[in-house]
Amino acid sequence: MYRHRPNVKYKKGFVKDKVYSTPVENLNHLRRKIYQAIANITPQMLQNTWMEVEYNLNMEIFLLVTIPDSPQSCVELNLECDMVEEQHEVMQDRVAVKRKLTVTREEDELNEIEALKKRKLELEIRRLELEVWEKENALHVKHSYLTNDIEEIGDGQ
Repeated sequence: MYRHRPNVKYKKGFVKDKVYSTPVENLNHLRRKIYQAIANITPQMLQNTWMEVEYNLNMEIFLLVTIPDSPQSCVELNLECDMVEEQHEVMQDRVAVKRKLTVTREEDELNEIEALKKRKLELEIRRLELEVWEKENALHVKHSYLTNDIEEIGDGQ
């Protein structure tokens, strides 16, 4: 009797395949790769996986109803139900992580904006300090010329 089985290894291995496609350098690199892999899971992928699980579950129920005397079908149905429950929990976890990533990205962007504003103010202060220094220097030069002129006038009398 033929039964369609989802490629569970592929579904469970999506994040693993993405994370370990290249060598991991350190723990932070691994963490970043996991977040990126989870962030790449689209709602369409989750919906397709869920539809496949539902289809397989419906097929198992259909086979149970059409062949009620088979004890193996009950065991397989229980396994399938466990698998559906597990995949549902995994999808809920992915959605939670994706939401957390979105909030973290927004916080990072706000922090970066604040850092840029602070740097801009520091540069503006530095520019104003240089402008004051140039004016003070120009006044000092004029003062020197005037002092020399006064001394020459005093020496000439």
